[in-house]
Amino acid sequence: MSINFLGDRAARTASYALALVLLAGVVGCGSSRDPNLPEVSGVRGTFTYKGSPVVNAFVSFHPVDGGVTAMGQTDQYGNFKVSTFEHGDGAIIGEHTVTVHVDASAAAGAVPGMAPAKSAVAIPGQYASAEKSPLTAEVKRGGNTFEFDLK
Repeated sequence: MSINFLGDRAARTASYALALVLLAGVVGCGSSRDPNLPEVSGVRGTFTYKGSPVVNAFVSFHPVDGGVTAMGQTDQYGNFKVSTFEHGDGAIIGEHTVTVHVDASAAAGAVPGMAPAKSAVAIPGQYASAEKSPLTAEVKRGGNTFEFDLK
């Protein structure tokens, strides 16, 4: 004869909770990220042109020393986050040339699934070229926020 102080339902609940804790510990011990990839850090920011948000623009952070370019897109307020290897992981640590490009069809809403930009701003073409863009950013460990006010 055994004595169950918790009751059958409570004992099952405690067993499930313990199993979940153990499973979380096992799953959380490994990382799916390849350790041979360069280190990245979170990058977010805002693009404006003459005081107006740059909407539905494609943003790229090109590592000066070579490597994978981080990309993102601005929202209706000109805010962006970039990704390199995984969604939202940021950009490779180091110096970058930054480009921003407003696709005319995206700004007009011609891209399926993308809403038309209410305040699409035409920006000078130099900002779309990694060779000509005057925009630079140093990505550091611990997260980064950049404000770009285009002239």
